[in-house]
Amino acid sequence: GVPLHGQSRASNQGHSFSVGAYLCRYRTASFSRSRRSIGASSIWTQHVELMVRATREAFRVLVAAGNADIPANLRMLYLHLPTAFTVRYWPPVLAGPRGELWFGAHNRATPEEMHALAEELHTALRRIGLPTPNLDDLPSHPAPL
Repeated sequence: GVPLHGQSRASNQGHSFSVGAYLCRYRTASFSRSRRSIGASSIWTQHVELMVRATREAFRVLVAAGNADIPANLRMLYLHLPTAFTVRYWPPVLAGPRGELWFGAHNRATPEEMHALAEELHTALRRIGLPTPNLDDLPSHPAPL
């Protein structure tokens, strides 16, 4: 990808991971603690929808800035598949062992790293200058426990 406003290519490559870290910080610890309630209420559906909209938004801004280093599976999930599919995809993944391994355990084990990556992403997106209302709104909607 093209470096974002003065960043090195190596720094730019980390932004797709930072999107995940940002979401991990605000969502997945709660998802993994509340496995039985995921998908059982409309409140969870609303949180997953916000998470998906925020992730799509972040990836679209990164792509608009020339970042082509988004992994193919995430590019497909967030930039090509219908939102409804992506919203239905995440609850069983987050509630299962993969969600715990990929997100929950990592978030609990390295909260400082998750916070730093989330801040790095937010700074990079602000520097690009395109609006990210869903991503900006994400921290103000704590996931229900």
